[in-house]
Amino acid sequence: MRLATVTAALLAVAAFTCSPVRADFDGNVNFFLGEKSLNSGDWKPLENQFAFGAVMSFGAKDWPVQIAADVLISVDETTVSDGFLGDVTFTGTTFEFDAGFRWLIYKKGKVFPYIGAGVGIIGAAVQLDDGFDTVDANDASLGFWADGGVFFQLGGHFNIGVDLRYSDASVDLDYGSAVVAQDVNAGGFS
Repeated sequence: MRLATVTAALLAVAAFTCSPVRADFDGNVNFFLGEKSLNSGDWKPLENQFAFGAVMSFGAKDWPVQIAADVLISVDETTVSDGFLGDVTFTGTTFEFDAGFRWLIYKKGKVFPYIGAGVGIIGAAVQLDDGFDTVDANDASLGFWADGGVFFQLGGHFNIGVDLRYSDASVDLDYGSAVVAQDVNAGGFS
């Protein structure tokens, strides 16, 4: 809980010190749609999840880097037939609240390549439903992320681009007394 409070406080301080009313302020909010590939040893049959979120950068125009604040979610659901239990529906979700720095490699014209890195609160939740009983587990921990990509400015307020991201954080999925806890990586490639 302390980590979440510190991260929220740092983001709030950064947001208020870089007030958007300043004329020298610059920033981007880019929405993310894609796929997150998780470790198949940890996540099979949910290792490829639909991912969405917001990738945000802001700061003064003369800063060499911008502050990055990203929110990403991934989700997948599948039903597997088991000889003993019958049909079992698995639902898996990961989330990331990331903070760090993003460097726009150059800012000329309407093409903006960038790289970024930082820390984040990265978590996962899994639910198993066999029709008779539902078992779920969730956890979050501190991890790291790095990304790189390029976006193209279309008009005054619209960007389209490509982002490649890797994140890493080990979480403990404890399903209760009936199932052994499992350490999994909630991060992956997006």
